[in-house]
Amino acid sequence: MSTNPRPHTVVGVFHQTDAAYGALHELDSDGLPPQHVSLVAGDPELAGEVGSHSHPLAGAIAGFLLGVVLTVVYVVMGGPTFAHNVVGIVLGGAFVAFGLAFIGIVFGRALIVHPSHWRDYEHAVSDGGAVVTVECVGEECDHARHVLERAAADDIVEEDA
Repeated sequence: MSTNPRPHTVVGVFHQTDAAYGALHELDSDGLPPQHVSLVAGDPELAGEVGSHSHPLAGAIAGFLLGVVLTVVYVVMGGPTFAHNVVGIVLGGAFVAFGLAFIGIVFGRALIVHPSHWRDYEHAVSDGGAVVTVECVGEECDHARHVLERAAADDIVEEDA
C-alpha cells in the first residue's frame, strides 16, 4: 500500500527583491513546475496570507448537520400533526439544511488560520522584500529548499499545505 506524501509549501523570505527574482529564475531553470511557484512583493497583506488555511468544507458539513438537527427538533416538537405532511418535512428540512450549509461555507472561508510566521512575511514585504513560495511534495521540497538557499534567502520556512 503506497501513501502519498503530504503537500508542503516551502517559503523563502527575501529582504531584497532582486534576490527573490533570482530565486524564481533558478527554480524555473531547475525545472520546478511554474504553477507551483509564486512570488509576493509589494503587498504585505497578501504575503501574510501565504500558508494560511480556511475551512469551507468543515463549515458546510457543520451547517448541514445543524440544519438536519433543527429539522428533527422542529418535527418532534410539532407533534403528530407534522407526521402527516412528509413531503413538506422533506422539502423544508432540505431547504434549511442546505441553506445552513451555504452559510457554513461562508463562515468557514472567513475563519482563516494563519501560519506561525505570517508576521515575518508581512514585515519582509513591507520593508521592500519579497516572499517566494513553492508548493511541493517529498524530494521536490528538498530540492526547492536547496535552490532557495543558493539564492540567498534570508529565511526558509516549510508550511503544511
